[in-house]
Amino acid sequence: MKIRTSWVAAMAVLFVASAAVSWGGTITIINSSFENPSCGTTGPITCNPTGWTVSGQAGILLPASGDTHAFDGLQYATANTGGSLTQDLLTDLLPNTEYTFTVEELLRNGLSFTGEAELVAGGSDVLATATGTTPSAGTLGQFTLTYTSPSSGAPIGQDLSVVLASNGVQGDWDDLSNITTSNVPEPSMMLLCGAGLLAFGVARRRRVR
Repeated sequence: MKIRTSWVAAMAVLFVASAAVSWGGTITIINSSFENPSCGTTGPITCNPTGWTVSGQAGILLPASGDTHAFDGLQYATANTGGSLTQDLLTDLLPNTEYTFTVEELLRNGLSFTGEAELVAGGSDVLATATGTTPSAGTLGQFTLTYTSPSSGAPIGQDLSVVLASNGVQGDWDDLSNITTSNVPEPSMMLLCGAGLLAFGVARRRRVR
């Protein structure tokens, strides 16, 4: 009886340990508030942000005194119709993983709200777009992106990037957070964890008797 009880307890520990395997961490965004370089002069687009690849009419905006101030620091990112800013995250998409980040998006006075912050795989596959409540004119509002990857198949293994794109007259962004990642267990792993806990309970009950 003691041998069997010990065996059940050992199996329970093994089940729980194997089911508890997970990963998580942070993907750092370079120049997340668009303060580098310091542009020095005001204007629609005054320079290109370090760490970002610019396409079309996009870059850093240093607002004039009468314009909306940046949410963090002095400058923010901007893109006109069809323009975008892209940062390669230098990591591939992992399976069963939740990716989350936040970003401040601006509604410029007199313009429609046209900015998008996207998580992209393989350079063109838009996985998710940050969502939030459209801010009032002349203010910034926080938008949140959350994406959970599948367990297998495309786009797993593809290179990840963040893209800030304007789909209309203009988009403006500031204070992009680092990306947090966390493991999302598959249902089979959750069942395995439950079986391990059950076996552990049986073994303990027999020990008490």
